[in-house]
Amino acid sequence: MSASIPTAHTIGAAIRHQTARQIAECGACGVEIETPAGPVLVVTPTERPLCADCGTEFAPALQRLVEFAQGDIWPRVQAERPSLGEWLEVFAILETLRSGYRRTA
Repeated sequence: MSASIPTAHTIGAAIRHQTARQIAECGACGVEIETPAGPVLVVTPTERPLCADCGTEFAPALQRLVEFAQGDIWPRVQAERPSLGEWLEVFAILETLRSGYRRTA
């Protein structure tokens, strides 16, 4: 039986908070990555972290949100010039999070 290659349609992603920095393999491509303490993009349901490249490929809005939360987004914005659509996805996620917080507060 051959291993299947993950695609945008077969991989789920979520943001999880981790308390300490760790070294792990990317849940999609298998490259060794170092993940910081704080918000990390992970594959669901395995909870394995995603590298920035796979995060950008499989869940670009969530990847940008994690980068923003980690304080790493501005250098990438300057280098990559994300599209308006990518930014609108990020803002939609932020608005959903803000709305949910207001309802539970």
